[in-house]
Amino acid sequence: MNRMPWILIRSPLLVVLTFHLSAPTASAQSAQEIFASAHKMFFDETKPREAINLYKASLDAGLTGEARERALLELADAHWAGADPENARFVLGKLLQLARSPEIVPGALWRLGMSYMDKGHRSGNDMGAYNQGQAFYARLAREYPQHPYAPGALMVQANFATLIEANRTKAIRLYEELAAKYPDSDETKSAMEWLPGLRKMNDAELQTQAREARAQMMETTPKSQNGVIKKEP
Repeated sequence: MNRMPWILIRSPLLVVLTFHLSAPTASAQSAQEIFASAHKMFFDETKPREAINLYKASLDAGLTGEARERALLELADAHWAGADPENARFVLGKLLQLARSPEIVPGALWRLGMSYMDKGHRSGNDMGAYNQGQAFYARLAREYPQHPYAPGALMVQANFATLIEANRTKAIRLYEELAAKYPDSDETKSAMEWLPGLRKMNDAELQTQAREARAQMMETTPKSQNGVIKKEP
């Protein structure tokens, strides 16, 4: 029997454990300068707590346009790096209310999908969280089909249909959609390796694999919240 790699529905995790307790003051700085300092603090110096304060200061100082959207996206990443996924999701929700950039919105959708999937794992296969994550991936694939995240969004949905929902018909449809839309993607290459075995499986075999995958995730996923960052493509 072909074994489907359950790990591919997992979100990439990056836990940033380095914290510092002081941040430079931002008086007499412009919003753009504060944002630049926040970006450097987070990405170059790996100080998420100080970066969070600076990102908020740049927003309060009146940062506008795509820079404001980018600051919110990076603020969410800083919250995740600081092991605060709830605030990360809150910030991303606010971002989706105002974001217009075709570069920013897909990143927010990807992060929300990934975060809710991770929440589902860490909450003992919480289907409510899983379904929220799937909705964000579906929106990304539907509204931004040309974005580099789109093949991955379809892949996550197909893997979820296979190993969590055990819905063979839905999984095959999604893998075939992935192959048709993105024939040269790495995701399609992987999908084409599994699809013949999936087609040969009966429902009982798929249900067994799905149960085993869920049990394995329960054994290997810590029951705690960690930071999650997906780098831009």
